Amino acid sequence: MLIAESLSKSFPTPSGSLSILSDVSLSGGEGERIVVMGPSGSGKSTLLAILGGLEPPTSGVLKLDDVNPYELSGARRADFRNQHIGFVFQDHCLLESCSALDNVLLPVLAG
Repeated sequence: MLIAESLSKSFPTPSGSLSILSDVSLSGGEGERIVVMGPSGSGKSTLLAILGGLEPPTSGVLKLDDVNPYELSGARRADFRNQHIGFVFQDHCLLESCSALDNVLLPVLAG
């Protein structure tokens, strides 16, 4: 079960704070699909990074199977992602020295 409540994300800038997401809430259960759509620059990738346990929100709460990954240490959060989250990046996050199959199998081999 995924529950996101009032997620917000902002980044500091020289002139203050830049708000990327503001008060986003959603939920989804096992077998459900969630579609994230919007124009370029609307915060879709930031939202997915937060939901994937990669980027902490500035405020709000994320629960994945009753666990807030941002309350875990870095190593435990990485283990949690490995066991509970599947993520396909929009940019190339592949090892050039490995075949496509090896790149796909790498997380399985890691454990």
